Amino acid sequence: HTENVTDESLEAPDSVYKIYLDPTGRHLLVATENNELYYFSRASKKFKSISKLKGNLVTAVGWNKSSNEKSTDAILVGTKRGLVFELAINASNEGFLNQNIDSYCKQVYNFGSSTFITGIEIFHLKKENSSGASAPSNNVENIYAILISTTK
Repeated sequence: HTENVTDESLEAPDSVYKIYLDPTGRHLLVATENNELYYFSRASKKFKSISKLKGNLVTAVGWNKSSNEKSTDAILVGTKRGLVFELAINASNEGFLNQNIDSYCKQVYNFGSSTFITGIEIFHLKKENSSGASAPSNNVENIYAILISTTK
């Protein structure tokens, strides 16, 4: 829903923590030190605040290879507190979050607050359009895999 997203600009004293650009160069996420997440695309021309993730420092993004010019499709974001969220963003100016997938941003896993998510990758399994994600943490001894089934 559009009430969850607003046109924004970075205001002092907020500063950029990390920038995440999808492999196609179509979609950009900007995480700030004040635990805000902003989205920009070539289609939208404006930065948008992802308010459902406010208060979470995004430390990793797994981009979906099924994205297109106007939609990220389902992506995964990891946080400093060990949370993994599934997020879908529609870059059109009229509706920001994808209405066809319940305009969602939902938590899909919690590794615990002592686990800092350092990387996420989405890969598609050949069996029935299922998707999975690997979310390595900062503990070098542990690599986790989350399997998420999707239907299309």
